[in-house]
Amino acid sequence: MGINMEKAQDVFIQPWEIPLFTTWIETTLADQGATKAGKDTHRILNALLTKDFGKGGMVITGQEVDLLAPWMVPLLTPQEREDENSDLCQVTNRILRAHGGISREDERKSCICRG
Repeated sequence: MGINMEKAQDVFIQPWEIPLFTTWIETTLADQGATKAGKDTHRILNALLTKDFGKGGMVITGQEVDLLAPWMVPLLTPQEREDENSDLCQVTNRILRAHGGISREDERKSCICRG
């Protein structure tokens, strides 16, 4: 995966999707991702986990997407494809697409659902 030459876009996460995404972040960091996340990625992840979004959704800025997406791909790729992951898969796929520098092949490899 090379350097992203395109400007990453902001991503909006629906209120009902926030627990899916934040639970995945917590689990991934606990299981395997902590050592692979750099200081800036850790800062963003901690902010996402501790921020009170109220009843509104979550906006992940393009700058945050630039740091998160390359970290997410190698962590998503080995995960089992399960039907119950389809909602989370939609969220992670939106983040990867918003990055602009993640290949379609890496997007497909990062799919964690069967759809």
